[in-house]
Parts: sequence; C-alpha cells; structure tokens
Amino acid sequence: MNVRLVGLPEYNGFYPPKKLRWLGIEMPALKPEISIGNLLSMAVSCIAIFSVVVTLAVFGTNMRADIDNSKKDIVDIKAALAKQATINDSNLTFQSEVRVDLKYVRNALDRMEDRKGFSAK
Repeated sequence: MNVRLVGLPEYNGFYPPKKLRWLGIEMPALKPEISIGNLLSMAVSCIAIFSVVVTLAVFGTNMRADIDNSKKDIVDIKAALAKQATINDSNLTFQSEVRVDLKYVRNALDRMEDRKGFSAK
C-alpha cells in the first residue's frame, strides 16, 4: 500500500535526479510515496525516541530522590554533630571541675602532711 505525500506535485514516474554542483554528484531518483517499510521504520524511530525520553525522565526522578535523601542525611549528620559538640562541651566542663577538685584535694593532703609530719610516699 502506497500513500502519496501531501504537497508534492503530481508525478507518475520517479523524480528527476538532482545534481549537486559543488560535489559534482548526481543524486538518485526517488519515488514520492510512503511504503509500509517506511511507516514501520518511522514507528520504530518514534518508539525509540519515546523510550529515551521515558528513560531520561525516570533517571531524573531517581536522581532527584537521591539528592533529597542526601540532603536529609546531611541535615541529620549536622544535628548529630551539634549534639555531640554540646556533649563534648559539658564533658570538658566536668573534666575541668574534676581537675580543680583534685588540685584542692592535693593541697589539702599536702597541708595534712606538713601538720602531722609524715610522708605518704
């Protein structure tokens, strides 16, 4: 089954060959008709283009989901680091207090040694 192309002049035979002047080549003559093979080729090309578009859309959606998950993970990590920083600050304060208390205890023990005249060594 052949279908005539719309807009082309009526011609019963082949279109006359065209000559490319700058190459010196004569192009082959073509029939202005569409065959079933041409239609199938166009359909396969359309399906291929559609599948590429769908694949790119799915890839973009997956990439967007991965980026969103990464952003959420980064926010969680920042929150955990802030919490750890406050814990470290409180531990540092506690260690400083213990150090000061140990200094007072040493001073008290030194005074006791000096009063009673014995050595703990």
